[in-house]
Amino acid sequence: MANRTIKIFGYNNASDTNITATWAGVEVHNGTLSASVVAFADQFGGETTTPEELFEFTYNNADDTSESQHALKVTVNAGACSIGETYSNLDVDNTNYDTYPTDGKPPVTEIGGNYYWTPGLPSVFGVNENVMSDRTNILINDATPLGDGSSPDGSVDNYLGWDFRLTNGDVLGCNVRVPAILVTNPNPGKRYGWSE
Repeated sequence: MANRTIKIFGYNNASDTNITATWAGVEVHNGTLSASVVAFADQFGGETTTPEELFEFTYNNADDTSESQHALKVTVNAGACSIGETYSNLDVDNTNYDTYPTDGKPPVTEIGGNYYWTPGLPSVFGVNENVMSDRTNILINDATPLGDGSSPDGSVDNYLGWDFRLTNGDVLGCNVRVPAILVTNPNPGKRYGWSE
């Protein structure tokens, strides 16, 4: 059991954006977003923009030895935003990451000097029946968002790298997959995921 940090990335589309977020039914954020404002038109097909951290929170994970799923709900109280990928910390103090060889480190994203699992990679989540994704069962205002049917079975319930635009009064609900915490390399000298 360890405290896990979760970072939600995306775009803040208005200067007055205010949200309430719950994680497994517990409120984890209530207020404004930390990201700078990006016009929605620039987010898609306009100027080049990069998703930013919208908010973060820490929770005590009951079992870090295997992947877990947690219900995330984001309600927009004012303004507009686009909710994107979810990053979960790799290990508490990065020490386990350093036990892997330089040319065989786990797939991570460095954020503020700490390592987070890179969302959606097969080596993190394994092969999913739809798309390797950090989110499943996505609903906006209790309805499945429209998709392009590009997942292997034509379904639209999993999205990799998609941002979901929400405006005042909208509610996003989904399950977020949190990978197990990284353990010390069980095969010293071997790349991440390799035993031979």
